[in-house]
Amino acid sequence: YLQSSGNLSEKYQSLVLERLACTYRALRDIDKAEALANSAVEVAQASPDRAYLGYALMARAAVAAERGDDRLAIESYKEAHQVFKDQGRSIECALVLNNLSGCYFSTRRFKAARRACDATMKIALELGQLRLQALALTMLGELEYREGDSRSAQAHWNRAVAIARRFRDRVLRFKIEFLLFRTALEEGRTAAARAVQ
Repeated sequence: YLQSSGNLSEKYQSLVLERLACTYRALRDIDKAEALANSAVEVAQASPDRAYLGYALMARAAVAAERGDDRLAIESYKEAHQVFKDQGRSIECALVLNNLSGCYFSTRRFKAARRACDATMKIALELGQLRLQALALTMLGELEYREGDSRSAQAHWNRAVAIARRFRDRVLRFKIEFLLFRTALEEGRTAAARAVQ
């Protein structure tokens, strides 16, 4: 409806396109999400203030990651980070770095994943953003577990779970508790696996 009204400036057209891209991605219509995300980036780049370019680039990166196009996902997240940095949007910078860390992890670029994760945590601590800290702790746990330090990984995940419970973030809590459950099973700690709630 907003698009058909013809009353949206380029600035807000890019925002609507970005929101639609995210919605279609959530609905698993990746083709539509990809087309909308690419349109959002084009419109945002043409907008004089480029206010929503960072968000459009994040949408494109997320769709690329879903497609398994790690190169485009990483490239788009890096561009988004630079845009947000130039705009002085620290929280968005941290969110992008957290997503970038996940992309690096999935492509086995573990040193880069840790650097991005450490940068996320630094910003989260500076701003007192607990949810961002929980996201960084979750990735730190994954990195520690991959390196064979199960105790350190579990400590990170338990801290992250405590934050997720505090904010009643069920999605994040489920993700972290699944990691704890999976780890306990892999290590043969069935009682610990049953205790994960």
